[in-house]
Amino acid sequence: MKKSDTGSTSSSKEKESEVTNEQWDKQTEEVPKPYTIRPRKKTPAAWKFLEEFEQDGEKWARCKLCHQELKRGPTSSTSSLNRHVDKCKIIHGLGLQKRAQLQFQPGDSSSEVTIANFKYDYADMRKNVSHYIMVNELPFIHVESFMFNELMRKATPFWQKISRATVKSDCMSTYEIEKKKLKDIFNSVKRINVTTDMLTSSSQKIEYMVITAHWIDCSWKLNMIVISFCNVPPPHSGFVVAEAISKCLTNWEIVDKIGTVSVDNAKANDVVLRTLKNMYDIRKTSLLIEGKLFQVRCCAHILNLCVKDGLEPIDEIIEKIRDGVKYVAALEGCRIKYAEIAKHLYLKTKKLILDVPTRWKSTFKMLICAIEFKQVFQRYPSFDKGFLEYVPNAVDWEKVEGICSILEAFNPATNIVSGTHYPTSNLFLEEIKKVKQILDQKSFD
Repeated sequence: MKKSDTGSTSSSKEKESEVTNEQWDKQTEEVPKPYTIRPRKKTPAAWKFLEEFEQDGEKWARCKLCHQELKRGPTSSTSSLNRHVDKCKIIHGLGLQKRAQLQFQPGDSSSEVTIANFKYDYADMRKNVSHYIMVNELPFIHVESFMFNELMRKATPFWQKISRATVKSDCMSTYEIEKKKLKDIFNSVKRINVTTDMLTSSSQKIEYMVITAHWIDCSWKLNMIVISFCNVPPPHSGFVVAEAISKCLTNWEIVDKIGTVSVDNAKANDVVLRTLKNMYDIRKTSLLIEGKLFQVRCCAHILNLCVKDGLEPIDEIIEKIRDGVKYVAALEGCRIKYAEIAKHLYLKTKKLILDVPTRWKSTFKMLICAIEFKQVFQRYPSFDKGFLEYVPNAVDWEKVEGICSILEAFNPATNIVSGTHYPTSNLFLEEIKKVKQILDQKSFD
C-alpha cells in the first residue's frame, strides 16, 4: 500500500490534523453522557434528623436528638435547618453527619493498596452494561433476568435494576457516541479504502451487505472497522447495490476520501463498480489515478475459485470421504472402534475432521487427516461392513494425495493474503508467483 493511499504525509499541517490513539480515547470526554436518569426532587438531608409539625397555624421543625424547635419561614426554606444540623453537638458527637465512603484501589505495585473516596456512578454503570450486552450479543431482556440482577447485587450494594427498554436506549446512545468518534477520526484521514461483500443469512434467508473501512493512522497502524451491515432488498442489480454503497459513504461523509473498493471476482460487481464510477463522474469528484485503482479484485476469492475448480474432478471422492467421517462420528461405538484400530497401528490419537463444504481450507484439512488414517479406513470394514461403501480405492487415494500436494501451495498463500491486521497489497504478487510455479510443474503430471 502506497503512502499516497493512506493519507499520511510528511507535512506538519497534516500531522497536526491526524488523530492519535490517545485522542481517540479522549473523544468520550467531549461527548455528553446520555445514560443519566431524570433528576428527582431532592429531599434535604436535614429531615433525617428533624421532624415537621404545626403550631398556631405556622410550620415548625423539631430536632429528634436535642429537641430544639426551629420556626420555618413563609418560603419553607431549609437553610436554617441545615445550619442546625451542622452545629448540633449531639449529631456531631454521635458521628451521624454524612461522611465520604472509602474504597481500596491498587497502587503502583502489586503489593501496594491505597484508600480513596468512593462514589457510585450510575451513568457509567449503565454505559458498561450496554457495552456488555452488545459485545456478547445478548438480548435486551437479559438485564431483567433474576441471576443477572442477583450477580450485580453481590458485586455492588448500589445496583439498581435496568429494564430492557432502558438498555435498548443505552445501546443506541452508545452507537451514536461511537459513530461520532469515528466520524471525527475520518475527518482527519485523507484516504480511506473500503471492502464490501454480500452474504445470505442461513436462518432468515435474507441478503445482507457488509462494508468495511480500512485506513492507516499517523503511527502507520492499519485500522479496520465495519461501517455498515444492512439488508439490501431484491433485486440485487448493479444499480441497487451501488446505491446502497453510495448511501453508506454519504452517511459517513467519506465519499471524497475513497481510494479503492475491494470486491470479490463476481461479474455482478463489475456492474456495481461501473455504476459507482458514473456516480463519481456526475458529482465531479476526482478519483485516485483517474479511477484506475478504484476496483480491486479480492485475491483470496480468486484463489478460492481456482481451488474449487481444481477439486471438481474428485468431488465424488471427497463426498465419499465426507460421508465416511460422518458415519464414524455418528455413534460412540464407531468412534471407539476407530480409535482402537488407530492405536493398534501406532497412529496418533487424532480425531477425524469434518469439513464445511463452502470452505475449501476445511476440506483440505479433512483430506490431509483422512490420508493419515488411510490404513484405518481400509481395515475398519472388517468390523463394520456398512463402512465399506465409504472407503476409497487405491486410485482414489492417489488422486487425493496429488490434489493435496497442490493445495499445500494454496494454503499458505491464502493465509497470507487473507490477513486483516496488516497490509496485503505488497504480499500477494509473490504468493501468486509461488502458486503459478507449482501449477506449471503439475501441468505435465
